[in-house]
Amino acid sequence: MFLYEIVVANGRTLNDSLKDQNGSSLIIPDKSNGKINNKLQNYLENNNHATIMIRVLDPIDPLKELPKDYDKLDRETRATLLVQYLTQHADRSQKPIRDFLRKRSQDYEGEPQYFWISNLIHLKNATKILIEDLTQMPEIQEIRLEEYATLID
Repeated sequence: MFLYEIVVANGRTLNDSLKDQNGSSLIIPDKSNGKINNKLQNYLENNNHATIMIRVLDPIDPLKELPKDYDKLDRETRATLLVQYLTQHADRSQKPIRDFLRKRSQDYEGEPQYFWISNLIHLKNATKILIEDLTQMPEIQEIRLEEYATLID
């Protein structure tokens, strides 16, 4: 079964630029498995690179792995234990993606940033082809554009 890119954005389909010889829009299979969010999909229509955030799939809640007496421990011990569990969980769940990215270092700029607390991976100027290849990994939940927020005092 295929998902199809018939998403309407700004009054047109994402694949309006793809026309057959009669000028009719082509319907093409969406190979991203729904993992590329709409903003990134729109951005990649006109760009071959994007700075992205990769959300790693969390099939297991790492907080459920904490010891049963966790709430009874002192604050410092709880904090240390929590950091330890979250970093171990991120290391395990991100490992296949890290290994894949090491082999494709020519397809992005600089070094990836790995976030253990939110289980995200930041990748600067990733190629469109790399992004599409990443969508085929079962360990990835979503790929989106990097976004900034500004705090006003």
